[in-house]
Amino acid sequence: MKFSPAATFLLTGTYIAAAIGVPYEATVLDRGVNVACERPVVLNASTNIWKSYSLHPDAIYQNLLQTATTSITDADLKQKALKLASVGTFVRISDREQISRIKEVVKDVPCHHILGLVLDGLPLKKCPGTGPGPTEDPWSYAEEYIDPIAATLKANPNTAFALIFEPDAILDVVANGTLLACQQLVKSYRTNVPYALRALNLPNVIQYLDACHGGCFGWKKTQKPGAQELINTWTAAGKPSQFRGVAVNVAGYNAWNLSPGEKFKDEDTCYDVYNPARNEKRYLQILNKTIGETDMPFHAIMDSSRAGVQGIRYHWKDYCNVNEAGFGPVFSNITKDPFLDAFVWAKWGGESDGTNDTNTSTYDRPCGLPDAFQPMPEKGQWSQPYFEMLLRNWKQKWDPTFPKQRQPAKISPRCG
Repeated sequence: MKFSPAATFLLTGTYIAAAIGVPYEATVLDRGVNVACERPVVLNASTNIWKSYSLHPDAIYQNLLQTATTSITDADLKQKALKLASVGTFVRISDREQISRIKEVVKDVPCHHILGLVLDGLPLKKCPGTGPGPTEDPWSYAEEYIDPIAATLKANPNTAFALIFEPDAILDVVANGTLLACQQLVKSYRTNVPYALRALNLPNVIQYLDACHGGCFGWKKTQKPGAQELINTWTAAGKPSQFRGVAVNVAGYNAWNLSPGEKFKDEDTCYDVYNPARNEKRYLQILNKTIGETDMPFHAIMDSSRAGVQGIRYHWKDYCNVNEAGFGPVFSNITKDPFLDAFVWAKWGGESDGTNDTNTSTYDRPCGLPDAFQPMPEKGQWSQPYFEMLLRNWKQKWDPTFPKQRQPAKISPRCG
């Protein structure tokens, strides 16, 4: 038996997540359950569309969850897993081969849902560690990736879409953009991402450009360059009308309002002076200092899918399959923040970030670090043990109190 996303909503459109401690507001009384829209959708990017739409629980992840749930032997844990049938998630389109996923998941989207897509298909995503960099893109991002996606979205005008553009790609552009080996990556980002924003500026689409997280552009020396790159990208795209703002913490582990903020191994007592963006709430405030001086729309969504537990990483840059992580709060449009539209799940919990097997060509060093869960399969493959850990550690509400740290900060008598 398959999970039925439609069954997770009452006739009034009230999100059942309220039953597990997460309230939801929506003006969907005129929309039926599991009924597609009868006319083309027009989204108003000047408003918080999440007040009228809930994030769709996509069929692919729901099928993965069904299989995973049947494998759980602990009765209490299985009951927690069953609650995930009501949780909406974004669908990641990581390459050209995964574009077909959109046609698969768009089939059952009712009119009161919005289908979330993470577009993660840039041909160049990371600067090479050594040696000369590439001199051209290996394939056409515009023709082979974005244009087919645009055609699919245009073919489904009665469905609402929320798009996150190219998570984490902006980090190397800003941090390493002056390196000779990174010049093509920079050119590729600055050409391709504006093209994507233009091509997907459709009435039934709302756009969020990835802004990484506080560990990227929260540092004093990267705050303005990071914000300026976002502004430049939006401007180069022609200031699209469906652009709403930014997405933060995509596939990340950062807290929303933890105070004092998370600290890491070997940091001294000045850690929040060097980088005050120790939670994503502060990070949005910092970005707004620069972006708020322009006419660029600045609203945000935050990925909370694996952000339930803090104090578990040795270093901020440790991103891969972090051990002791837990699911975070599910989709909610109640944020009590002027910049944040909604908390969303933009990562399928249980899907591997990468393998720790050093004998594979795809091995990435962070996946073999001491604070990474091991063993793990190849990137994108399912890990039942990791999924059960996320489920066991699921925090359904934000906890602003400071957790016990895996590694206490190095104590220094003064800032310097």
